[in-house]
Amino acid sequence: MNEQEKKVVEEIRSKLTGDKEKDKEYLLEEAKKYKGNPDASNIVKEIGKMLFEVLPEEKIEYFSSVVEKDVDAINAKVDEAYKIMSSPDRDMAKAKEILLDVINKPFKFIENDEERYFSFNNVLEFFTSKYVLNINKKAVWITANYALAYNLLTFISNEEHDFDKALEYADKALYYNPMDLNTAYEKAETYKIQRKYEQMLKVTLDIYDYIFTPEHLARYYRNLGYFYTEACNFELSFSLYLISMLYQESKGAYHEILYIKQVLKNPEYNVDLDTAFSMLEKNNIPIGIKKENFNILYSLYLNEDIRKNDPGTIKELKRRLYKFTNDKQFLD
Repeated sequence: MNEQEKKVVEEIRSKLTGDKEKDKEYLLEEAKKYKGNPDASNIVKEIGKMLFEVLPEEKIEYFSSVVEKDVDAINAKVDEAYKIMSSPDRDMAKAKEILLDVINKPFKFIENDEERYFSFNNVLEFFTSKYVLNINKKAVWITANYALAYNLLTFISNEEHDFDKALEYADKALYYNPMDLNTAYEKAETYKIQRKYEQMLKVTLDIYDYIFTPEHLARYYRNLGYFYTEACNFELSFSLYLISMLYQESKGAYHEILYIKQVLKNPEYNVDLDTAFSMLEKNNIPIGIKKENFNILYSLYLNEDIRKNDPGTIKELKRRLYKFTNDKQFLD
């Protein structure tokens, strides 16, 4: 809100009496003054918040239950589309129809100057987002999985070779969940399919600062490996695929290594691990996740509240920390 809007809102709030019935009538009258005026949309939103505050408890519970049911319905549809896409039949047209129905319905959560809504996949995405996202608003985690809906539409659009739409959906998914690197990698895939390797490289490099899992680090190296294979830098690409498998076993990485041997017409071609690490250092490619990100994970692992109340998250943190370090203190 601008300063003038803030003054108007403060004046309206100053006239509330504490009598819920009178305040409700007053706020409804004030809302009528500004309703329909596009320049007063922020004021109307603030009046709406004040109205919610003066509702009787039973009405607050009713509206909360309505929103909760809407969220459940949204997530059920997204889950249905995901299952269709994962099934042997893979009826993409049906999945797309369901997902478009989700995103084309009016959005239930209206953002404002103080809050931004996110649909994180898990609590660690929420915790780590506080350290790496530069957002000057309060982060509000909503359970409606809009991010996954847009992620799945990105995948479908890539399958349809509608690349402009794929990029549009990917950006929307990343708005709702910037910590979901699967979407970021799908965006890189959009450029890869088009053989736009420089754009693919840029998206991949931008991902690095947000990596908090060994699987995402492995995929980072695989993406770079693909880029350098296309650039015919086979020693570096071989090294990248080799190191990627330290963090996640992958048939894709294994097949790419076989492909490199085939291109070189040398089935015995190999790069040892020390040489692989040296190749990455020589080409200014980071080894492991950012030190700052590792420290964030470690501080969460030491957090007493998480240890006391969320053993599942601690178990996941130990898994990640062990994979990044091979330190046996993180083994169960």
